[in-house]
Amino acid sequence: MTEQETYAEKIAKLLRKAESTKFPEEAETLISKAQELMLKYAIDEEMLARAAGKEMKDEIGTTFIVYTGSMQQAIMQLGLAIARANGCKLLLEKRDWAKESVLHVIGFKSDRDHVVMLDTSVQIQCTHALTVWWKAQDKAQYETAGEKWRARREFIYGFAQGVQERLTEARKAATQEATVTHGPGVGLVLVSKKAQLDEYWDGLSKGKGRTSHRQSGGRAARDAGHTAGRNVDAGHTGVRGAKGSLR
Repeated sequence: MTEQETYAEKIAKLLRKAESTKFPEEAETLISKAQELMLKYAIDEEMLARAAGKEMKDEIGTTFIVYTGSMQQAIMQLGLAIARANGCKLLLEKRDWAKESVLHVIGFKSDRDHVVMLDTSVQIQCTHALTVWWKAQDKAQYETAGEKWRARREFIYGFAQGVQERLTEARKAATQEATVTHGPGVGLVLVSKKAQLDEYWDGLSKGKGRTSHRQSGGRAARDAGHTAGRNVDAGHTGVRGAKGSLR
């Protein structure tokens, strides 16, 4: 088994265990560790290649993630949060003709792969968290169907914010650990990658999307989602059909 396969197996096990646990604190720790391992492996590979006088072939490109359903704009905030936490650039595309929204994730292939994997997992966890929260709500406080819809949407927005904070913290921890292992060269590697991505980004046309989503719907719902997002369980990396209840 190669080192890459070993890392992939460790990450997959962490995610599977995160899904199976019934304890939010354990799930939070597991998803954070998975995020840390993703970055740690990328840094280790880069540092080893540089030490051997080689250049990593981690190409910059774009991955497209499609969101559908009535909650598509809210669900896309999960992808935005994960992509930002993994150092990617973003463009948003609304395809009215297809009734779908598309997130353009621009970055190094390893980072984009991590975003796709975590996006699938986090959507499943958000579905579960939203269901649990909604069942506990006093529906009488929402007078119309529109108010109920907006409350669920705000929960997802808050969830996304919590996810981004948690994954950003994990990325910072991984960077600090890698610096201890490899020395200050880690900082140079990350700065170099950022500079390469910035240069690539500057070559793209701007103005294809907007990331603003400040809309009405309920501060309490967003706060509840934020708390749930910080306890995210991204344990499942495959079944995209499980996202239906978010739509």
